[in-house]
Amino acid sequence: MSLRVENLSFGYYAGHPVLNGLNLEIRTGQVTGLFGPNGCGKSTLLRCLNGALHPQSGAVLHEGQRLDKLTLREIAARIAVVPQETSAGVPFLVREMVMMGRFARWDLWGQESPEDHAAVHASLERVGAADLADRHFDELSGGERQRVIIARALAQETRVLLLDEPASHLDIAHQLEVFHLARELAGEGYTVLMVCHDLVVAPMFVDEAVLLKAGKVFARGTVPQVLHAQNLSACFGCSLGITWPSLGAATIMLGK
Repeated sequence: MSLRVENLSFGYYAGHPVLNGLNLEIRTGQVTGLFGPNGCGKSTLLRCLNGALHPQSGAVLHEGQRLDKLTLREIAARIAVVPQETSAGVPFLVREMVMMGRFARWDLWGQESPEDHAAVHASLERVGAADLADRHFDELSGGERQRVIIARALAQETRVLLLDEPASHLDIAHQLEVFHLARELAGEGYTVLMVCHDLVVAPMFVDEAVLLKAGKVFARGTVPQVLHAQNLSACFGCSLGITWPSLGAATIMLGK
């Protein structure tokens, strides 16, 4: 169920690559955290991983199959995404928003089945949002909307979950719920990738950290191996150190 990136290059404009010969494997059964400064290619890589962008060279493979050989519906049956931003002005009920995650499972006529409704309910229950099912999406708070979007991804019933800043609109209690959920899913055999800006809380929940710089993998490994002062300073351009006496605690040091 792993995702593999082979010599991937992508740019929005000719001569300005965002990703440049990137190689990476996102392994099954673990949470991979993708870190790096703004503009290093994190969100672009995620969009290549779900087939939204087509690389100029190289390939993304899932179970050995190239994504560019699959239809969007086939990709959606394999890979679910929680985007960084979702428009609040969507005139649908929450349960209708989550049902949209089932489109790859619908028949040719788009008929909703009892299985679809069960998946929607189970997904909302899992993120603690079942009580929101009959609320309008555009009436929710930012944190509530984010939980609904995570439920929509779970309702796809894929085995790969890509999360782009999943806790960005959540308070600390709900951040921890999302990170614990990511860990639970990995333990159930999911392949989980989280794009993260947070260098303090999120790293406590990842098995492998990947640090990007200028569209390439700068470092990968355990959190202490990757998110140390030398690497962070090289990538973020400031004096920044985080020590990890254990994965349950962090000490931050900032300098000029």
